[in-house]
Amino acid sequence: MSSSQYYQDDLVWAKIKGCSWWPSVISSIGKSKSNGEVQVTVNFIGDNSHAILPLDKIVGYRDRYSEFSKTKKRSLLDAIEIANRIAEGTTTYQGIE
Repeated sequence: MSSSQYYQDDLVWAKIKGCSWWPSVISSIGKSKSNGEVQVTVNFIGDNSHAILPLDKIVGYRDRYSEFSKTKKRSLLDAIEIANRIAEGTTTYQGIE
């Protein structure tokens, strides 16, 4: 997927090593100063943390929802509930902070 398919404030799943794919909101998209590759800064929903990730660690929220939302982990379920409200337009990322 190219960076042109993602925009600031898009709802996505993001992956960091050692953690589950997590609902996130893109805060910025830029290029690495060291290698020129596209990097996406995401805010993890319900976690109050963020990360700068390469494009291969980001997927569209609706694209992989059925796969990544199957969990029993309470914190992830809570984050998914908030992400669903964002997707429905009943809240915004800024509205949950």
